[in-house]
Amino acid sequence: MQTESANLRNENACESTAEEGFLLETPHSRMLGGTEYSWCKALGGGTGITILALHFEQTVNPIHLQEAVHAVQRNCPRLRSKLAWVHGNPAFSVCPHPYVQVQVVDSVTTCEILSQISSPNGSSPSSDSTDEISIQSDGYSSDADCQDWLHLVQFELNTNPWSENSDFQTPKDMLIARLYHLQHCSSSLVILRIHTSICDRVSAAMILKEMLHVFYENKIGHPSPQRAFPSQMEDYGLNKEGLNYMAIEDAIPKGKANKPFWAHGVDLLGYSLGSRRHSNLPFEDPQSPRHSEVVRLLLSLEETTLLQNACEMKGTTMSGALTAAGLKAAAVLKELGNRSENYAVTTLVDCRSLVDNNLSDHIVGFYHSAILNTYNINEAVDFWELARKCSNALDTSMKNRKHFTDMSDVNYLMCQAIQHPSLTPSSSLRTSLIVVFEGPMVDDMDELKRAVGLKDYIGCSSIHGVGPSIAVFDTIRNGALDCACVYPVPLHSRKKMQNLINCMKSVLVRAAVN
Repeated sequence: MQTESANLRNENACESTAEEGFLLETPHSRMLGGTEYSWCKALGGGTGITILALHFEQTVNPIHLQEAVHAVQRNCPRLRSKLAWVHGNPAFSVCPHPYVQVQVVDSVTTCEILSQISSPNGSSPSSDSTDEISIQSDGYSSDADCQDWLHLVQFELNTNPWSENSDFQTPKDMLIARLYHLQHCSSSLVILRIHTSICDRVSAAMILKEMLHVFYENKIGHPSPQRAFPSQMEDYGLNKEGLNYMAIEDAIPKGKANKPFWAHGVDLLGYSLGSRRHSNLPFEDPQSPRHSEVVRLLLSLEETTLLQNACEMKGTTMSGALTAAGLKAAAVLKELGNRSENYAVTTLVDCRSLVDNNLSDHIVGFYHSAILNTYNINEAVDFWELARKCSNALDTSMKNRKHFTDMSDVNYLMCQAIQHPSLTPSSSLRTSLIVVFEGPMVDDMDELKRAVGLKDYIGCSSIHGVGPSIAVFDTIRNGALDCACVYPVPLHSRKKMQNLINCMKSVLVRAAVN
């Protein structure tokens, strides 16, 4: 896929229809890059709906929420994007001012939605509606009265307004904000649903911080002392050409992505043939329509500290440990014993510090690259040996610049899987066993969260279209490991995936203390 970086022109980028022959000229408007376009393709099947859910212990004032949403939109041009189509190709049409209006869902309507969610005859949603859904209880919290918010998180994770792709007649919002009032526990749930092409994990963390700072200022009456960047940061870190908002492909340092044409062909063939040797978790129902569900992997502060110390002593990383735990758990679940199988692992690498101009974490967009590695495992493999192997394989790939040189190859293969599901096992669209990140996000905002009454939050993306069997979104919250783990249903059952997560936790804790 070629990256198109030419600016689009049209005097009314937000209001006008992106018809053929029209160009959009507002700042930051442009055609999508290759990685962003691959997310557009994936979203049609349900992979790439990013959710940032904030559960507040009190009722949230809609006016304060609207101010917070507009604050992040003012400071982050990409969040003012609408998805338009020009000559059949996707483009970002960026409004010059904030435009998203918060949708407030009252407690009566929330109860109706929850009733539909719990209906045994429901089905997962495929469009921006609240008609028929089937989402199981999540088991996140011990507070039974506040389980409702977790049902709503999964409902939003499977609500897809972007499924029509190039059939859009008018530009589609890339950001949707909703405020749910929860009747049973007198609390509120704020949910931002974002097109993943404009929001990676680092972006979601920045949005969370920005919104909490605005809530703090509205509640306390003065700026948060923890705020490390300007309250008005329009064009923060930009040069005159606005290069910091370009596609990741256009930001790669010159020569870093170079690979001979024949090498692309060899690598594509290698990835394709290698995928046929990959094993998967058993599929339970590969035919029925799918949706994404979430389970949580939690370690205590003591367990996390022991694991981090053990990783340092054993010469590996937290990413290597999580990957090894997922692989070991799969081997146990399949009762491999001494019989070995090959499993693919996708690691997402944040490239902000690796591209030209060293993009700030304040720059919202999608700036991650995927690295695919294969591991041969059985139940008997030593955990720390496997963790080091996973960590070293990622390091070697990075040193060989695979996060840049293989970017177009990985995007191409993902799009091929979307267009030709039969190329994947049982037409499951599974491209790997597990997706992990290069390193966990670190959340040290406990004081700020208490000040604004934030009880809990979840950040993750859907994967029920093309993707892995499980995606691990890991965070270190005040020293403790907290992972939101997303998987496709009914391809995999909740019982099986809960067993997998329980096994991963057991492996990690046992390795940390031994």
